[in-house]
Amino acid sequence: MLGAGYFLVGWWPFDFRPANQVRWLPDRPGLLFENRGLAYDPNPLPEVGVNSAAKSAAQFTIELWVTADCEPGDRVSSLLTVHHPRSVADLMLCQWQQEIMLRRPSERPLALGRFQEVGARGALQAGAARFITVCSSDGGTDFYRDGQLAEQFPGFRVLPELLDGQLILGADAAGKHTWAGRCFGVAVYERALTPSEVATNHALWMHGRAAALTNVPGLRALYRFEAGSGSHPADTSGQGHRLFIPSYFEPLHREWLIAPWNDLASRRLNYSDIIVNGLGFVPFGFCFFLSRQWGSRREKLRHSLRVIFAAAVVSCMIEIIQAWLPGRISSLTDLLTNTLGAAFGVLLVLCFHHKLHVAES
Repeated sequence: MLGAGYFLVGWWPFDFRPANQVRWLPDRPGLLFENRGLAYDPNPLPEVGVNSAAKSAAQFTIELWVTADCEPGDRVSSLLTVHHPRSVADLMLCQWQQEIMLRRPSERPLALGRFQEVGARGALQAGAARFITVCSSDGGTDFYRDGQLAEQFPGFRVLPELLDGQLILGADAAGKHTWAGRCFGVAVYERALTPSEVATNHALWMHGRAAALTNVPGLRALYRFEAGSGSHPADTSGQGHRLFIPSYFEPLHREWLIAPWNDLASRRLNYSDIIVNGLGFVPFGFCFFLSRQWGSRREKLRHSLRVIFAAAVVSCMIEIIQAWLPGRISSLTDLLTNTLGAAFGVLLVLCFHHKLHVAES
């Protein structure tokens, strides 16, 4: 019964196929992404970055016209992801508090975490419409806010193969880092735009003339969201692509038992979450061990190991199933903290029993 209670808490509310919370804006072109929603292109982006394959970095520009609903400080939310099934990690444009960040897989496999990131602070205030442009080339990565240069990172380059993937809006490929807000337009180019081009494009979007962008060299995807209905927003760049808005929130890629160094890098260090996961399994270790009969030191050790192993098994089952629950993360970090919490519960019983034994004698 004790284990069943932990399964109930760990898997609640048992919603394995929730509705995809993406809908068309009623008053203007655009999509509304709520707490759990995504739209994605079933096919890879058309040849973005391929022309720069012989160089050390991809040449690309991403334009996003968005309004964030909040400024999340306890997690990173993914506005745009380029997902490749065989990639260790994806290229992502994320929000953290008011910062817009570009994340790429780490170039040092042995380094802590899967990502390296740069960003522009103060670019995404909640409730304010912002036009974000990110240009990347051999010279580095530049961020523009409303057509004006915001930040420059000369040493931050992106490998061309990271642009060879599916475009996802509103979440990452695992569906765990969802973003809430309004998206009015997206454009992707296979080259880095010049500062004057960035300003010109911003003006075209703001004046309702984004259709003129089809003449801009290097355009590879253009979503203006003018249809107002349907499940397939069209790409008007001439490349023949289209997004798909599924009825149910089903991630493109599921992750099981994310390693601690990757888990913490992805979610930022959350001490409260670690403490809660540890303390949550203290009653498991305490009650389970207390219910067993033991006397000698050998029996204590044997029962202690059994209880800790049982806690690890229960936690592992919870974490594996959580990979299928949107909004939950299957984390090896949680498994470890749960197991340590159960071990601490066992230790409390031993200390409590020792004090009673001393008092009685």
